[in-house]
Order: sequence, then C-alpha cells, then structure tokens
Amino acid sequence: MARSPRKLIVHAGMHKTGSTAIQHWLHTTKQPDVHYFKWRNANHSDLFVLLFEENPQDYLAFSRTGYTRDQAMKARAEEKTRIRRQIEGSKKDVFMFSAERVSTAPEEAVRAMHDFFSEYFPDIQVYAYVRKPSGFMSSMFQQHLKTGRIKLSFGELWPSYRKRLGRLFKVFGPENVHLRCYDQLVENRTEIVGNFADWTGLSTVPPSNIVLNWSMSATGMALLHYYRKTVEPDLPASERARYERHVLYAAQTIPGEPFHIELECGDRQRKKVAKDLKWISRRMNCDFDDLGAARGGVRVFANEEDILRYAVAMSHHLMPWKNLPALDPDAPGSFEATNARFGAFLSGPSRVWAGIRRGVNWVTGRHARARA
Repeated sequence: MARSPRKLIVHAGMHKTGSTAIQHWLHTTKQPDVHYFKWRNANHSDLFVLLFEENPQDYLAFSRTGYTRDQAMKARAEEKTRIRRQIEGSKKDVFMFSAERVSTAPEEAVRAMHDFFSEYFPDIQVYAYVRKPSGFMSSMFQQHLKTGRIKLSFGELWPSYRKRLGRLFKVFGPENVHLRCYDQLVENRTEIVGNFADWTGLSTVPPSNIVLNWSMSATGMALLHYYRKTVEPDLPASERARYERHVLYAAQTIPGEPFHIELECGDRQRKKVAKDLKWISRRMNCDFDDLGAARGGVRVFANEEDILRYAVAMSHHLMPWKNLPALDPDAPGSFEATNARFGAFLSGPSRVWAGIRRGVNWVTGRHARARA
C-alpha cells in the first residue's frame, strides 16, 4: 500500500468566482504530484452533497432522477469506498477537492467532510475567492435564471459572508483557511486559473485549455427572465425540456451591454448587511461595501419591472436573422407582441435555423459574444 498523501487542498468557491474554469483545469490536466478526485463532473459539489449532507436524496441533482434515501445511502457508501481506494492507491502527495457547495452547506456537512478526510490527511488547507456584493448578486441572479429560478430579492441574492465563510474558520481553523478578493484580480486583469495554481502551489506553469462560463448581456438576461416569468409557466413539461437548450443558448449569446442588479436593501436587513460587510472587510483587509457605486457603461436594473420592460424593448434580438422592428414597452400591446415573438422563436423552423447557426459557430469557433 502506498503511503498516505500528506495534504488535501479544498477549493470552496465561492460561487461566481471562476470556479468552472478552475475545475475544468483540475479535471483535464494531469499533474505529476496532484490527484484530483474522480467524479462524473469536474465540479465536486454534487459529490459533496452525496457524501456529507444529511438528505442527499432531496438535492436537485439526485431528486430529479428519483433517488430514494436507501439508494442515496448505498451510493454514498460506494463513493466513499472509491475515494478511499483513490487515496490509498495513489503515490501522490497532494489531493484536490473542488466544490462551491462547501461554502454554502450546513456546518454539520462541512464538519462531516473534515472528519472523513482528516483520517487520511494531516494537513487540510481551504482556499476560496470572495466577491464583493454587487458583482456577486448580479452574477448569482444570472445563475439562478439559468437553472430556472426567478426570485429577485435582496435577501435571496445577498452573499451572507459570515454565514458562508465563518463555518470554514470554525471547522478547519483560521490558520488553514485562505481567502482572496476576486474583484481585485478582475481589476488587475489577472487570469483566475493561473492565479489559483500559483496561490495553492499546485503549478508554476501557466494553465492552458481554459474553459469559462458564458456571461449574459443585459438583453440576454432580460429576455431569459421574461421567458422564465411569462412564457415558460404556460408550457407543458415536455416542451420546457425541448426548448431549454434553445433558449439558454440564445440568452447567453445575444450581444449587448453588461448589466447590474441594484436592489434596494430593506430597513430590517440594513443592520445585518452592515455587520456582514464589516465582518468580511476586516478579514479581507479591504472595504467590501460597493453597494450603490457608480456604474458607467452598464445597464442597471432596480426591480423586476425594469427587466421585463427592457425585455419587451429588446425582443427584436430574439431572431437576428429576421428584420423585426423594436417594440415600445409602454404600448398596450407590447407584452402580447413579445409573447408572439417568443412563440415564433420557439417554433420548429426557428429552432432548426438556430441549431444550424449554433453548429457552425461551434465548428468555426465563432460566437455572437465572447466568453466572459
């Protein structure tokens, strides 16, 4: 039996801080001294839920496949066995586990993770990038739209720094938790995967073959929200699944200006938000309060009505191969006309035409918008 690896590095996100790119690099790049835990996805979040959370069968990734609790517990035992085999059969000194879920899971699950891995690793180090609230909330709203959620509220999107990160300090010890400001890296145009590789000591060679998430334009985001809010609820379940890829690809590739969600904080939340900002600012050694900052060249949305009206005004971008006129969001028939445009956009001929364009773009490497 090979000697036990001496170190585990846990990448805990946070969400919307380049985790997809980091995980793709870890999953696809073999390194001589580092083992990335094998799982069906590059992202270990579902694996974390299965291994350590109390009711994994209720988590979307498993509930939608009809998992019962007995099946989940059987799968948990099997995956723990596979992980033990990877650890015991490897000659590498460093293992990697990457899951944004670690920074949002209940403390009991984080402690269960610590207890399981501490049997094999005397040294466990946790790394997380932290994003300032305004950028985090805008990106998280975009992510919610992608997965079908349409709740637009300050409380739903607030990052809750102390709740997310405080449990990491408590479970792993403050000396083993390392945080870095994501916004400062973006401002300095620092490539996130290379920064992570250097920060953790995994590699000094600049990573290649980096895959990034799509970042929506204001137009794409507004049209996707309109679809989720107004069109999708009236569709049969079978048609929702059929249209999902078509709608998401359009939303993520329609060009336009960047956007920002600027929701107002309620009076009851204001004190909690101030305390949370003070807590994270002290630990990051910089001011994290960027609420209400000036945003030149960015479309700002203050509420859902702003988004829906903007979607109406920009609905002619749904089918760029047609010369559709712009609609007036203040005109009485604009919402009906927008619904009709979505009906045409979801029709069979439109999906075929869009599919051809998508295939050509994929083969040639050309896209309506750059990845961001």
